[in-house]
Amino acid sequence: MNTLDTVSGIQADEIIDEAARRNTPVVLSHRGRSGWQTFKSQLVPAASEAGRLLVTCPQEHGSAGREQLGTGSVLGVSFRRGHRKCVFACEVEDRRQVVGQSGPVTALVLRRPRTLQLLQRRVYHRTPVPPEKQVVVLLHKPAPPGQPQDPDRAGGVCRGLLRNISVGGMAIAVAPGTDLNLAVGQTIQADIYLPAERPLTVEVNYRHQAMVAGELQLGFQFVGLETTAAGSQILARLSRLAAQLQRSYQ
Repeated sequence: MNTLDTVSGIQADEIIDEAARRNTPVVLSHRGRSGWQTFKSQLVPAASEAGRLLVTCPQEHGSAGREQLGTGSVLGVSFRRGHRKCVFACEVEDRRQVVGQSGPVTALVLRRPRTLQLLQRRVYHRTPVPPEKQVVVLLHKPAPPGQPQDPDRAGGVCRGLLRNISVGGMAIAVAPGTDLNLAVGQTIQADIYLPAERPLTVEVNYRHQAMVAGELQLGFQFVGLETTAAGSQILARLSRLAAQLQRSYQ
């Protein structure tokens, strides 16, 4: 069974309609002025409307520190379907009141995607990188306050070694005492140098750091991959990599 499949047309509509009938929870991702943010929401049965789908307006959207999802916002959408995870990108078209499970709710009207990707959920399980494999990761540190973040990458580069990875994120080991001065949830860019392949350049959100087996490890979440065609290709590469690593331990 493939770790990633792309479906379109009637099949994609049927998957979305079934999820809407079940009021399936979804995660929305959006890149705003301050970086990537995620919101919890759910599909509603009115999503069967031709050419549109509806999701409940996230409660935290527009709150302090959270940007509002307005018309024209491009969202990444993901939800679980059995042993697979469905991901796709779509655009916010409007907002309206609809009747939900517990009464009237505010919903975002989204344009239906033409295609969606189905990933096996096992590729979201973190898999250790075998000790004999040296996979270098370059983290592009944020620039000092008042200086541009991109495209100059004014903050410099931090080198680390990949310790585990999945389609959802990774952990890297860095030199003791390394301080990237990152806040939890802050977005930076990372280049992953896979053997015999061109580097993978991804955007990541910083999640945590911990001492593991005597070394300092930083944890990151991949963000925004479902929102662009280039991101979809990276998802496919990450899916293959995760599956290969998992097979190496069988």
